[in-house]
Amino acid sequence: MSVATNGVRLGCCAPLEMAALVREAGFGYIELPTATFLPAEDEAAFAPVKAQILRIGLPVHACNVFIPGTYKITGPTAEADRNAVSAYAATALRRLADVGVQVQVFGSGGARNIPEGFDRANALDQLAAFLTHVERESAAAGVAVVIEPLNLKESNVFTSVAESDKFNQERGLDGIYVLADLYHMAAEGESYAGMIAAGGRLRHAHVADVDRKPPGAGVVADYPGFFRTLRAIGYTGGVSVESRWTTDATDHTARAAEYAQAYQFMRQAWDASGT
Repeated sequence: MSVATNGVRLGCCAPLEMAALVREAGFGYIELPTATFLPAEDEAAFAPVKAQILRIGLPVHACNVFIPGTYKITGPTAEADRNAVSAYAATALRRLADVGVQVQVFGSGGARNIPEGFDRANALDQLAAFLTHVERESAAAGVAVVIEPLNLKESNVFTSVAESDKFNQERGLDGIYVLADLYHMAAEGESYAGMIAAGGRLRHAHVADVDRKPPGAGVVADYPGFFRTLRAIGYTGGVSVESRWTTDATDHTARAAEYAQAYQFMRQAWDASGT
């Protein structure tokens, strides 16, 4: 596995069919969409997908897009979805554990967003109830679940590292952790104080340029400051590129070049942050 100086792992968010290109670019792991693991509830239907994942020759350190937007965790219809979304989460975490996934990212703005006009305190209680269930299931599976703070254009709850970490602490969710995403932090003008305060509760990271292009390909974000902060808190988890790629996915030569350029930029930026 490709690692940086102090054990930080550099990875890439990509679909399963891009795994070979991600590996060849130099990344040490791939971050898959959670839906990859749930083609159906039936375990027999999952078996060939599991076999394919195990053949790619690249660790699946993390997964993202935890809960589809068709489920609602907050709002007046959340009660009707509770059993179904809880079962979905439990199945996903169990299957992730089967192939060695260590981190499940909880972004899922469509599922967690608080509907307009709905009581916010009630919605926060609903989120806490869901995450309490997830905390139990993730502990059993050995997969760390991290809240991904999204910018206000994508979510109206959990929009900063500080807010997300504070929620977990106030609700006694000691087994739920937090993610720092450089793109979303830049969009919200969030300082690195929340990352520093979270310390060891920060278990995963995402990066992209300010315009969401791959690292170094667009309006370059503050990688030095972000990486220095990770170093300062002794972070040793994964740092995944989560960006909008500019090449067509069907053009594997062009996409491979983009992956390689992103990896090289990240590696150089990480190394430079330690000097």
